[in-house]
Amino acid sequence: MAYFIVTVKESKTGAKRRRKLVVTSKNKPQAMISIQDLCRGTGFTPDYKTVSEISGNRYFKIVGTLLGRRVNKPAA
Repeated sequence: MAYFIVTVKESKTGAKRRRKLVVTSKNKPQAMISIQDLCRGTGFTPDYKTVSEISGNRYFKIVGTLLGRRVNKPAA
């Protein structure tokens, strides 16, 4: 499994809020489909030009920050 990160931006007029979204997928096209499904109905639109593969360590660091605790591969 590969880990991907993308920048999503708020779709409201005049909004400048941007967030990072991480997903796990087999390849980049499947990751883009996953990202599209996750963003549907949330008010955020993905910027597909920023989709890039990241290391497992960076992925688990981002997820750990969101959860407020350390996450490692065996625990996931």
